[in-house]
Amino acid sequence: MKLFRNAFIAILLFAALGRAEDLERFKRLSEDMICTCSCQQALYECRMPACGFRPGMQAEVRQMMDDGKSDEQIRAAFVAKYGPTVLIVPGTHGFDITAWIMPFAALIIGALAVVFVVYKWRTQPVVAHGSGPVDTTLHDRVEEELKKFTPED
Repeated sequence: MKLFRNAFIAILLFAALGRAEDLERFKRLSEDMICTCSCQQALYECRMPACGFRPGMQAEVRQMMDDGKSDEQIRAAFVAKYGPTVLIVPGTHGFDITAWIMPFAALIIGALAVVFVVYKWRTQPVVAHGSGPVDTTLHDRVEEELKKFTPED
């Protein structure tokens, strides 16, 4: 009887361990995909009220896991069904590679533009304004006009 009890406990522990691994795999897969309900959140984290897409998509992931499909096969099936935009992280081939390259390219180009502009500003000769003799004729004329002016009260 004691042997039966120990075997039963061992079976429960291994089943719980397997279930925890399945839950972790489900979470990892669901975090790699976007829910198609327009919330732009991961499938695992979608909390949009009355989301009609999340339960079905999560059921698809679970069914494919139960069918023994690998992570890549599940992702490929979702891309085939919902398009490449269902993946949170873009692929590393074809046109998707631009999503990885463009932010860095824009950052480098912007930094080079700033360096170029600062270099041009620093190499321009400094021109001193107002260094010649001051012409006071215009100033004197304004003063005369102001003396003639009487405000209407």
